[in-house]
Amino acid sequence: MAAEDKFKQAVISTIAKRAANQCSNPNCGAITSGPSLASLDSVNIGEAAHIYGANLGSARYDEKMSSADRSAISNAIWLCGNCHKLVDDDPLKYPSGLLFEWQRDHERSISEQVGKPPSNSGKNMKLDTSKNLGA
Repeated sequence: MAAEDKFKQAVISTIAKRAANQCSNPNCGAITSGPSLASLDSVNIGEAAHIYGANLGSARYDEKMSSADRSAISNAIWLCGNCHKLVDDDPLKYPSGLLFEWQRDHERSISEQVGKPPSNSGKNMKLDTSKNLGA
């Protein structure tokens, strides 16, 4: 891949944040970042994937695109490593239009959730410890 077609670190960081570090595949949604055992480090399995491939022969490559367009955030989608491989190995099943739809729908969903507690999180449930469960 030509260096100019790669995503810059700022694009990678921004697309990960826009996706809330969750895979944008609606059938996955995996959390892609979390703590490592080292207290000052983290684990990341997320990847900024090119919707239109970055180089000749890659999935969904469009020769009419400029290098700037290929490396733009508008051509990026945040996926877990498994989903990135899946969409690139089967581009007919996962065309660019579908990936743009995933990106748009995922970001819309995330934007609606920002600042709100997760609806299915056990951390939001209050535990009633006043009852003696053994009696």
